[in-house]
Amino acid sequence: MRGPRRAHVIADNGNKLRMMAQIEKTVADYAPALGPAARAVQADRLADLQASLTALVELERAYLDQWSDGYDDGIGASVLKLRGSELLQRMGEFWCQALGPYGACYDAANRREGNGLSAPQPWLQAAINYQYLYGRCWSIFGGSNEVQRNIIAGTLLRG
Repeated sequence: MRGPRRAHVIADNGNKLRMMAQIEKTVADYAPALGPAARAVQADRLADLQASLTALVELERAYLDQWSDGYDDGIGASVLKLRGSELLQRMGEFWCQALGPYGACYDAANRREGNGLSAPQPWLQAAINYQYLYGRCWSIFGGSNEVQRNIIAGTLLRG
């Protein structure tokens, strides 16, 4: 069960990896319109997101390897859920900002009808704003970030 094909099940990293590829495409498409200073800031923020995602993927892989070997520290899954929901929110914010004024556009009909990311016009790319809005839900249905923090703190204080 070990290896690179293991599912990313706790922090939903598969979704984040696909989303990062789409964010990188958006940046490649829209960054040339920015000035040099703005491009540099955007490149730094993108690199930070990429590093955070790589770290999250590796943390999940290590946790699952340890768990399959019978070791569970009691907080690993909570840490992964918390970090995953926070990263998803940061990615959504960055993605909307990378589109500039088009990042605020959202038309639910475009999303339902399958338009969105595949549309060549940025104002039709409804899925981007949807991802931002959907990211807000993750802190709740991922087990509420505050509940996960309490689980982590309680476990560490008892141990």
